[in-house]
Amino acid sequence: VLVGPEAYLARTASRRISDTVLGAEADAASKQVYAGREVKTDVLIDELRATSLFTGHTLVIIRDGDKLKKEVLTALAAYVEAPSESSTLVIEASKIDGRNKFMKSADKLAAVIECKALYANQIPSWINMEVARYEKRIARDAAQFLADMVGNDLGQLSQALERVSLYVGKRPLIELKDVEEAVTETAQRTVFELSDAIGSRK
Repeated sequence: VLVGPEAYLARTASRRISDTVLGAEADAASKQVYAGREVKTDVLIDELRATSLFTGHTLVIIRDGDKLKKEVLTALAAYVEAPSESSTLVIEASKIDGRNKFMKSADKLAAVIECKALYANQIPSWINMEVARYEKRIARDAAQFLADMVGNDLGQLSQALERVSLYVGKRPLIELKDVEEAVTETAQRTVFELSDAIGSRK
C-alpha cells in the first residue's frame, strides 16, 4: 500500500515494483490496473488468485485506493491473511483510514509505504538525486533556484528537470543560467507567502 499525498513518489514506486515483479518481458495480461471506485470484489479476488500463463505471476495495481468500497476493503483484509504467492497487489492512495481491518492487516502482514510531500528544505537534495538519472550534476544555486521556481510538487519538478536536461544537451553540469532559460515558474504560493511578501514590500 503506497499511501500519502505525494502521487509522484507513489507512481514511481509502483512502476519500480512492476519492473521488478514482471520484468521487461511481461505480457499485457500479466498486469491489471483498476481505478478504486471501479473495483468489484469478486473480479478483484479472482484476478489475484489467477496465474499468468506467460510469466507465472500476476500484478494488480489499484489507483485512487481511497475510493475503494467498504466491502472491497473487507474482502482484501481476508485476502491479506492468505494471499496468492503468484500475485502482487499494489494500492496507491492519497489516504486510507489506518484503523480499518485491511490497513491493520496490511501493516502487519504486507507493506505500507508512506509517500509524504517533501519539505522545502529537502527539495534541493531530491533534485540532486533525480538529476543523476540523466547522468548529470546540478550546481547548488541552480538546484535552489529550481526549487523556488517550481515548488515541492515532485511531478512538476521531474518534468522541469527533464526539460533542462534536454536543454543543456551533452554538458554534464546544469548551471543557474540553464534553469533560468529553460524553466518557467510554476510554484503555487500560499496566502502566508503573499502576506510576507506584502509586508516586505515585494
